[in-house]
Amino acid sequence: MQVDPYYASKAYKNFLNKNSSVQKSIFHGEWEELGPYYIEEVTGHYAVGLGRVESFYIDDVSGIIYRLGLMTFKIAMTLAALRSDEPEITCSDLEFKTSLDLVEKVYLRHSIDILNKINKDSKRLNKTQNELLNWMKSQGKVKRCDVWNKAKTMDIKERTLADILRRFLDLDLIKKVNHGVYMVR
Repeated sequence: MQVDPYYASKAYKNFLNKNSSVQKSIFHGEWEELGPYYIEEVTGHYAVGLGRVESFYIDDVSGIIYRLGLMTFKIAMTLAALRSDEPEITCSDLEFKTSLDLVEKVYLRHSIDILNKINKDSKRLNKTQNELLNWMKSQGKVKRCDVWNKAKTMDIKERTLADILRRFLDLDLIKKVNHGVYMVR
């Protein structure tokens, strides 16, 4: 599934259309703009995830983004609660920036990397699979026992090797020439 690059813009316009009757004036002067108004106010430095591609995933990751947004809020409010002795907790810019830095630099990248690793439908190969496939290509026709010997040097378990070979076959990367003999296409 390809992600629509205008997804956020369309969702915002849809939100405005559905909520056109809601105005700031209904809050009777209690509306307080909190900002930030510019991206530079958030971090003031190189910030992972803000207009830069750090990790790439081709399917919809909106669920991860929503979860990380909530996580950012929870971290910021936890930091604010730890700092405050007051009954009413207010999140400061420092606490917000700290939580945003954590989510951007650690959790976002980690979530997308893990999603890439566990997605069985992905046609992309991980580093180990690429290395094994390139080795098989250099061998021409290769017996399963030879692939197993190479896999052991790469710390690949036998069951994992079976899954990898099945995946290679499913993705049409290799073909089975004879029983236990493979060749890279």
